[in-house]
Amino acid sequence: MSERIARLRIELQELEPKIWRRIDIPLSTTLEALHEAIQMTMGWTFSHLWKFEIGDRRYGDPSFREFDDEPVIYKAKGLRLGTAIERGADRFVYVYDYGDNWRHEVTVEEVRDGDPEIEYPAFVDGARRCPPEDGGVPCLCIMVASGKRLERSPRHVCPDDRRRGMSRSPATRLPVRTVGTTRREEEA
Repeated sequence: MSERIARLRIELQELEPKIWRRIDIPLSTTLEALHEAIQMTMGWTFSHLWKFEIGDRRYGDPSFREFDDEPVIYKAKGLRLGTAIERGADRFVYVYDYGDNWRHEVTVEEVRDGDPEIEYPAFVDGARRCPPEDGGVPCLCIMVASGKRLERSPRHVCPDDRRRGMSRSPATRLPVRTVGTTRREEEA
C-alpha cells in the first residue's frame, strides 16, 4: 500500500504575474517539514522567520514571538498536514519573512494515494522566480518601474533552472519530476 499524499498549489500573493509552485507531499509531513519544502521549491534561503496561518491559529516556532500581545504560535512540528486537512484546512497561508511579509496561499488541490516509485515530496510544476530575498515588494516595484535590471543571485532558483541542473541552492534537494513519470524513468 502506498502513502497518501496531497497535491498543493503554493502561490505568492499580491504579485502579478502570479508566482506559483505545485508539489506532491505526504500527509504525514509536519508543518515544519512543509515549511522546508516550500522554502526549497520557491527558492527562498531559510533566512527569515515564518509561520502558517490556519483558521484562527498560527503555527511556527513558538520561541519567536516578538510581543506578548501577539497571538499564540503553536509548534509547527506538532501538526501534520493530514491532520490539518482532516480538520477542514483546504486553504491556508504560509508567511515568510515578517519584514517583507511574503504571504503564500497554500491550496490543497487533491488528496490521493502516492506512487511507490516516486520519492516525496516532489516538485510537479510552477511558474516564475520569486523576488530577491530582503528586496520587499516596494523595492521590487521601484526597480521594475525604473527599468533597472534585476540581477539574479546564484542562490536564487526557478523550477526551469532546477530541471536543467543549474542551481546550487538547497532547492535542488527536493526531487523534481515530470507529471506522469516515475523515478526509474527519470534516472534512465
